[in-house]
Parts: sequence; structure tokens; C-alpha cells
Amino acid sequence: MQLHLHPNTLELGQKHWQQYLGVQSDPFSQYAYHAALETSGSVGGKSGWQTIHLEITHQGQPVALIPSYIKTHSWGEYVFDFEWANAYQRYGLEYYPKLISAVPFTPCAGPRVLLAANAHLGQALGFLQEQLPHLCAQLKLSSWHWLFAQQPDWQAAHQQKWHQRTGCQYHWYNKTIMNFPTSPPASPLVNESPLIKSAV
Repeated sequence: MQLHLHPNTLELGQKHWQQYLGVQSDPFSQYAYHAALETSGSVGGKSGWQTIHLEITHQGQPVALIPSYIKTHSWGEYVFDFEWANAYQRYGLEYYPKLISAVPFTPCAGPRVLLAANAHLGQALGFLQEQLPHLCAQLKLSSWHWLFAQQPDWQAAHQQKWHQRTGCQYHWYNKTIMNFPTSPPASPLVNESPLIKSAV
């Protein structure tokens, strides 16, 4: 297998991107979403989000696309790892830049490794496990973070040597209020439920 780096979404093109969306159809995996982030200036430039999508192929055939970004800060990830950065600093190490595979500004679980038809997630993760240490060393990146991975993905990662970080989100479900500005909830905690999210 081969690993290819793409420094922007527009270079890939919609047709090329869509071949990795056989079963991953959520809106945040779409080419249009990531392209809009670039054309709007939300990523790239001085935003602290530098596009570097990872693509895996085998004998010229598509295997996986991993939308990824080089980060020079931790804002917009909704994974608060500032203490990790502080720990690095205390030991004289640089935490930034780091590599993340995530959807910018979107704390929703979903597919982060987009697979081509008939591709196997375990094989893609095994290949990444071999290649990412070399890539991070080459680009002088501290680490790779896989944020808000969906459950089947992090379950597959458990079969290998990935480390899992678990966080907690609170989601409020509006089951009774039809007009929020005029009908504030009497007890805002009644409909709150904690959901466990994972960052691999």
C-alpha cells in the first residue's frame, strides 16, 4: 500500500473524493463540506488548520481517505487537550504542530477513515500504524489524533495498538418545548443525558 498526502481539498476534486463515500454518507464526510471550509478561509492560511488529507492506495486502486489537518493550536476541536500541551512544555517538548483526523469545528462522531468499496478498515489502520510515526517524524509533528471516531472505527482500533481517550458530552433533547424564546424549560436538567464519545 502507498500513502499519499494532499495539501488541499480542491486538488482532490469531488469525483475523486466521492469514491470513498460508499457507505459513509453523513454530511460532514462530504467533499462539499471540506471544500467549503477551504474556500471560506475557515481552514488554511493563518487559521491554524492546514489541510493535509491522507490517502491510501494499493496498486493504484483506492483504499481509504482520511481527512486530516496539521494544527498549531487546539481551538475548534472540542477536545480539550491543553494540559497535554502544558505537559509537553514542562518536559521541554513541542506539542504543536500536531496532526489530527477530524471534522473542523464539528464535535459529532462519524466516520474518520473513509473507505473505498471492498476496502477493509483493519488493514487501513494497520498500514497507518506503520506509516504515521515516519510521517510525523518527517513533518516534525508531535502526534496523530483521531477525533470523534464512530464506534465501529474505534472498536477496530482496539484490535491494534491505538490508545483511546474517552470524554463525556451532555446532549439536551427538546421533547416538549415548541417555542423556546417564550417557553424556557422549568428544569433544564430533566432532559439531559450524558453520551460517551471517543478520540482514538
